[in-house]
Amino acid sequence: MGAPATEKKVRTKDTAGLAAARKATTMTSSEWKELQKGMKAKWPQPEYMAEPGRGGHNTYRDETYEEITRWTATTKISYRPHAKAPGTKSHVRYEAYAKAKTVGQALEMGSWPADWCWDWERGFIKVVGGAKREEPLDISRVQDEST
Repeated sequence: MGAPATEKKVRTKDTAGLAAARKATTMTSSEWKELQKGMKAKWPQPEYMAEPGRGGHNTYRDETYEEITRWTATTKISYRPHAKAPGTKSHVRYEAYAKAKTVGQALEMGSWPADWCWDWERGFIKVVGGAKREEPLDISRVQDEST
């Protein structure tokens, strides 16, 4: 006899958050689409993203982790202007943290490391200087000193 079937959790839409995001939007969809012209050439994805069949929604590639975990608080970054569609919650967050000039500033402005993975794989963020680790950070060797 197998394990009992589990009920699938019903997803609900965060209508309050979406309404707040739409209210915070300052540009129209057509203005945003105009700003996107030519951006893929100026802000290309990493070459490895052209390889089919790897990754998926919120599943990032090993090469991405190898890059992101080399960054330090002083790694200098640049975000693609207005990369995310207006009227979405991600647009509101992105517009806030995209003003950051370093990884440390991005964290202070509300970015999460998962945001960097998403943005890196889509060509929304570039490293433009500053310190980087020679080897990727090995999280199994990091000591939690927060307590």
